[in-house]
Amino acid sequence: MSVKLFSRTPIATALFATLVLSGCSSDKDTRTELQKAEGVWNKTAYGAVLDIQDNKVSAYEYNTFGCIKVNQLSHEQANKEFITELKSTDTALSLREKGEIHSQTYTTNKSLPALCNTPINVTENASPNQVFEYFWHAFNDYYAFFELRGVDWSQQYVKFKPQISDDMTDEALFSTLAAMVAPLKDGHVNIWAKDANFYVGKDSPFMKAAVGIQGNFLRAGEQTSLDDVFNTMLGNYTEISKAYLT
Repeated sequence: MSVKLFSRTPIATALFATLVLSGCSSDKDTRTELQKAEGVWNKTAYGAVLDIQDNKVSAYEYNTFGCIKVNQLSHEQANKEFITELKSTDTALSLREKGEIHSQTYTTNKSLPALCNTPINVTENASPNQVFEYFWHAFNDYYAFFELRGVDWSQQYVKFKPQISDDMTDEALFSTLAAMVAPLKDGHVNIWAKDANFYVGKDSPFMKAAVGIQGNFLRAGEQTSLDDVFNTMLGNYTEISKAYLT
């Protein structure tokens, strides 16, 4: 007569095997940082949104006029071309882009902003009126220092909107947008296009001095350009500095 000391039913055997296998498995999360961060993330007060899904990352910029799909990359492309460091929790995402020193913080969103479901189709042939409207609304929605800078942004719309026509050149449109933001005198504001850049800021003391000297020449009847005055001043200061240092 034989006796089975450890007799099990098929169900008991299956449960035992499951427990053993579970005990041997690793709890380590092998997902990439992008996979962990799947969802919609909003950069509060900047109108920037990231939509991280499956194997793609879509970047949007939006305001009350419309939404632009800025980019769409695979996870591999995003890591290679866009992301230096990425960390996320259930409610917040920290992203440092390539070439940037500081990280940007995004908060979780249940879904894309409604306007981003039908983004504006931006091409090189976007109409000047469309560009103007998006530009004005971006500042109107997110720029916080109009009162501090003494600029009535609504009046800027009234002043510059009539200057916009769909047959104007890119150069003329750029100049108009630059003139619209110039009164802000804010060094943090700049605009750029394919072949042009415009930086908004207060004149430096050196430049103010150059303008004053040019004015003296003009009042004396001597025609001279601001560039000539600036370069002469720069040369003089360079010689003075050399003499002082030696």
